[in-house]
Amino acid sequence: MKNTLKSGLLGAFLATIVLSLAFVLLPSLSSSTVSGADGFTNRLRSTTPADALSPVAPVEHFGFNSLYNGATWDRQRTPKVFKVVALGAGTTETTIWTPTSGKKFRLMGFILSVGAASTLTFKDDTGGTSIFAARGAADAPIVVNLGNGILSGAANRVLTVTRGTSATLDGTVFGTEE
Repeated sequence: MKNTLKSGLLGAFLATIVLSLAFVLLPSLSSSTVSGADGFTNRLRSTTPADALSPVAPVEHFGFNSLYNGATWDRQRTPKVFKVVALGAGTTETTIWTPTSGKKFRLMGFILSVGAASTLTFKDDTGGTSIFAARGAADAPIVVNLGNGILSGAANRVLTVTRGTSATLDGTVFGTEE
């Protein structure tokens, strides 16, 4: 019994060593593993999302966090631009976010409060397409999370808001610029 246990343990130990060596040595002997000028191999590369934020060459990782948009998978975004809104009473269309030159805004949400009950209409550029509307009661916060957001149709467009009734508007809109 003792000898059987010893030989079983020795066999398991040797199998572990052989598998460890195979794991280390075989990929380096394989012709399918290519090391690029950047020093990365192609063994761990995943499909890179086809969007403006993708690196030129993917780095070694196991994948991107992605969200399905109804047709394709998009990289999951995290808001990093926060624009404070502090407008006096009025109903005219007002710019609340001017992206950096050459960039598009991605509206991912907002926390706003109107001074009187009003409907807020957000547009992609002055006089542009309405992209979102929300109704708010007087001095009650309107909190909207748009997930991965609404991307502007073109670079250098501004985000505007129009109030349905003359009311102040205070709070923050947030998203990214791409």
